[in-house]
Amino acid sequence: MYKLDITVLHDGTVSTYSRGITIEYSSLKDVLIPDDVSRVSIVSYTDLSIDITDVIGIHNDQLKELFLNTVDVSPLNGAKYNNLTTLRMASCINTLDDRIDLSGCPALGLLHVIDTRIGLLPDITACTELCIVVAQRSDLSNDSLNNLDLSALEQMQFFIIDHCLIQGVLPEYIQHWSKLLALSLQYNMLTGGIPQSYSKLAKLKRLSLSGNKLEGDISVITTLNELFTLNLPDSD
Repeated sequence: MYKLDITVLHDGTVSTYSRGITIEYSSLKDVLIPDDVSRVSIVSYTDLSIDITDVIGIHNDQLKELFLNTVDVSPLNGAKYNNLTTLRMASCINTLDDRIDLSGCPALGLLHVIDTRIGLLPDITACTELCIVVAQRSDLSNDSLNNLDLSALEQMQFFIIDHCLIQGVLPEYIQHWSKLLALSLQYNMLTGGIPQSYSKLAKLKRLSLSGNKLEGDISVITTLNELFTLNLPDSD
């Protein structure tokens, strides 16, 4: 499995690096991805609009890991990456008015969103292999955790959405994540209480809900026998 690093420079020209070889291109459309490349990293230093599907395409069965930095991730909407297991976004934006549809990535196991302005959590309802979702310091202010039904994500082990301005109440569907080890939703805009259904989270070791507008009875935590860390400051 080889990795291809793609850097879009200030003037729109492109530099790629793979297996010790650097190649220069005049634009992203000119970049060729060898058949044995399954990991792609794209970093942009230009203010020019770039379309990542110019190099990856809307259909790609060889891609397994995709790392995006400082690009518009909206072209991922509806992409068919059947074998993609890892998607990382850092300092990216979404120019769509709606959420990004990742239903074409059924093998996705890790979603990492850092310092990114996408407004809404991507549609991951069909990504039933997901076991790690991490979103930190990103803008999800147009969304609520209940706007998507994620009950089918039964492989989930780490669900972390911290400092993302996400709204709403704690969703009941989390009770179906029997493998969940860590739930962290710190410093958002969540309201309401902790659902009694969370007593089904028998393997939960970390619960972090600091910095929200939560209130009410927290006796459900006494049923979580594996719980090791509990963070609830700055709540009611």
